[in-house]
Amino acid sequence: MFELMVAAKLLLTAPDSGIGVDRAKIEARFGRPESVGTDFRPHAEGGPPDRVVTLDWLHLRIRLYVRPATNAVSLIGVTTTSDALKTGSAVHIGVDRGTVLRELGGPAYEDEYQVVYSMEQDDPDLAGQTVRIALRDDRVVGFDWTYPIVK
Repeated sequence: MFELMVAAKLLLTAPDSGIGVDRAKIEARFGRPESVGTDFRPHAEGGPPDRVVTLDWLHLRIRLYVRPATNAVSLIGVTTTSDALKTGSAVHIGVDRGTVLRELGGPAYEDEYQVVYSMEQDDPDLAGQTVRIALRDDRVVGFDWTYPIVK
């Protein structure tokens, strides 16, 4: 059981530690994005609106949450349909559902199209980290990591 918890943690945190939040470093690693989008979110305490910056490449999407008032940036999402990011486990694009379940253990949710793992935060008011492993014909075709917004 301990190995399964370690494997799940490696999978959930791989992009977080490997990508970071510095846009220049992200672009140095993956090249110039094919597109960049910005969504605005009103700040709860007034002031300039927060932004969600979406960087898109052919098989990779990275989402950053930016608070202009404090210059704080946090990684909130990574989606990939290629092995551009190493997971540190035997789970990668192309493996079967059985490999995912053997390596990572029982998921928080599972259906025909996905297997979802979640890692709770210490603070009950924060959303936990999740990874959605997308499946087609019981083979992994993509990963979607979601991280809580860091205040």
